[in-house]
Amino acid sequence: MTDIHALPFDQYQRYRLVADLLEKAMGGRKGRVLDVGGRTELLGRFLLDHQIVLVDVEESDAKGLILGSGAALPFADDSFDAVCAFDTLEHVPVGLRDAFVSECARVSRGFVFLAGPYDSPDVARSEELLQEFLKSKIGQPHRYLNEHRELGLPDRERVTKQLEAAGGKVGVVGHANLERWLLSMCLEMYMESDPLLQPLAKPFYRFYNKLVYPHDHAGPVYRHVVMASFGGGALPSADQVLQAPALPAETDRMLQSFAKDWMCVDREHQVWKPEFERLTGIIADLEKDLTEHKQALSTGSQDLLSHKATLEAVRAELLEVSKASSEQAHDLNLQLQAHAEQAAHLKKTLQEQGEGSQEALQTMRFQYEQAMEQARVQGEAVQEELGAELARTQDHAGALEAERKRLGLELEAEQHRSEEQATHRASLEAELLEIRSKLDASESHLAETTGKLIRATEALGSWTKALGRVLGRKYQG
Repeated sequence: MTDIHALPFDQYQRYRLVADLLEKAMGGRKGRVLDVGGRTELLGRFLLDHQIVLVDVEESDAKGLILGSGAALPFADDSFDAVCAFDTLEHVPVGLRDAFVSECARVSRGFVFLAGPYDSPDVARSEELLQEFLKSKIGQPHRYLNEHRELGLPDRERVTKQLEAAGGKVGVVGHANLERWLLSMCLEMYMESDPLLQPLAKPFYRFYNKLVYPHDHAGPVYRHVVMASFGGGALPSADQVLQAPALPAETDRMLQSFAKDWMCVDREHQVWKPEFERLTGIIADLEKDLTEHKQALSTGSQDLLSHKATLEAVRAELLEVSKASSEQAHDLNLQLQAHAEQAAHLKKTLQEQGEGSQEALQTMRFQYEQAMEQARVQGEAVQEELGAELARTQDHAGALEAERKRLGLELEAEQHRSEEQATHRASLEAELLEIRSKLDASESHLAETTGKLIRATEALGSWTKALGRVLGRKYQG
């Protein structure tokens, strides 16, 4: 099976997110899952142990694909443990969208996951910028972006209310920071359009899918997953399937470096591309001239000598032009080789940076584990010492209380004696007052020691959590 991290980043992020949310929602249970619009057969590569059923309005080579509309699904009520749709609802005609959502809810006995871009000014503007980029750099717009504009993006609030009205408990998780999504889509489309840059595409996809994807959900985002639970099951949250939204510094620097290198390649591309087009035009003109000459030669037979002289002149002209074209083609070939070497160097640099990042992550992980073990040992020692001090204080207080009770009994006995023992009774009362003073001092010391123990325990917990967060962010990156 091919490496799913080599999938285009936009495909990977939508399938990875829904697959992880589904696994978390089902609590490890395996079930029957419907992929509406699933002719690409990608969901099965993320949910290996589930039974995946595919339905779509368009045919493909996917094994077991069922032809059918999401607005009229050919299945009985409650047929599936989960129903999913990936960037599909925005391609459904507006008049059929309510039926599409209702059908997904009808055939699910557990969960519904509807992933894709939903209508907002920021998302619409980002798609317009991407379309302008494609027209400028590649020369043609994107088919699916055209459909987004023609049909309009879905209303997320409307979808949410419809699922709630159907009896579902609804939640939403967002992903794909808009600025990063726009930059990455420009990179993806540009690399895929140029044969010289295509070898760089998969290393870029692996870089994003492994290092960037887990953190790429800081708002505003391009895509949302609207989830609904119809069986009483709990819905997962973003922090259960994703890491902190802050991108690790090293990863962010690598992405920026990649973008800068790509811009350099683009500038050089703009230098040789016009020259290549100019040479292509010259060749086309030469082919046209040659065709016209052949026609002239085939139609004339009256003046053979004149035509022969003309032919020789044309032949000489063609040789000169061919020589000039060969020299220009040689120069172009040298430029193309230079670009290929630059692309290979860029690829090698990205691979070395990726390997260095992995080594750094391993080192940070080892340091984090050492620090946590040291904190645990120190914490246990402090707790043991404070526990022993508390036990000693409690024992001392108990002894003083017992002494107080004993002296109290003696005092009560003395009170029933004669007046002759008044002096002795006064002495005992003084002694009792002194013991009570000591008891009060011991109780105060006990309270103070207990407070120190509580504060020390809280400080130890806060210190351990802070250390975990500081080192955890590095380790998770």
